[in-house]
Amino acid sequence: MPFKEAVRAPGESVPPARSSFATLDARYRYGARCGAPPREMGDLMRKLFVPIMAAAMFCAAALGGCGGPSAEETIRAELNAGFEEAMSQSDKIAEGVESSAGDEFEMLGIDSDEYVDSFLEGLAFEVGEIVVDEDAGTATAEVAITAKNMTKIVDEWTTQFNAYVAGIDFESLSSADELYKAGGDLMMTVTDAAEPEVTEHTFNLAKDDDGEWTIDEDEVSQAFSVAMMG
Repeated sequence: MPFKEAVRAPGESVPPARSSFATLDARYRYGARCGAPPREMGDLMRKLFVPIMAAAMFCAAALGGCGGPSAEETIRAELNAGFEEAMSQSDKIAEGVESSAGDEFEMLGIDSDEYVDSFLEGLAFEVGEIVVDEDAGTATAEVAITAKNMTKIVDEWTTQFNAYVAGIDFESLSSADELYKAGGDLMMTVTDAAEPEVTEHTFNLAKDDDGEWTIDEDEVSQAFSVAMMG
C-alpha cells in the first residue's frame, strides 16, 4: 500500500482559525493583559501546521515488494527508499503551509519556506531490526525517527511570549501588528533553537497476494504524529 494513501494530500486544506487572530486583536484594542494571546496563537500553529506536515512527509513515498535476496533485505531497502523520499518533501510541505495558512503566517511575519526549513532541521530516520515470519507472511520493522517536537516548541514559545506580554505597555503600541510581529519573531527563534529528539516506532508489514510487502498506513501516520507532536 503506498504511503501516500494513508495521509491527507498536501494540497488539501486545513480550515484556518482566523477567529483566534480576531480575538487577539480585540483584546489588544481593549488593552487586555493576560495569557490568552499565546494560547490562541499556539493552538493555531498546531492546527494549521502539523497536519500538513504529517500529510506531506509521505505524499511521494511508497513501500512495495521488488524482489531481492531475502524478505528482510527487500523490506529494509524499500523502507530506506520510502523514508529518503519523504525526507526530500520540504517543498511540498511549504506549499501546503502556504496554501492553508499563508495569510496567518504573513500576519505573523513568518516566511513559510524559512519556517519549514527550521522545523525540519535535523529530521532523520534509521531502520533497525526487522523480523520476518515467512510462513505467516508478516514482518515487523523497528524505525527510529529524529524530529523536532511541535508541542514542545509551542509550549516553550507560549512561556516566552507570556513573559513578553506581561511586560508590555499596551498604550505604547501603535497597533496589534507589533504583537503579531513579536510573536512571529519569537516563534522562529524558538523553532531554530529546538533540539531534534529520537522516538522509536514499530511498523507491522504483511505480504499480499501478489507477494508485495505492505505497511499499516495508520501506523505510519501515528509514528510521525508522535515524532512531531509527542
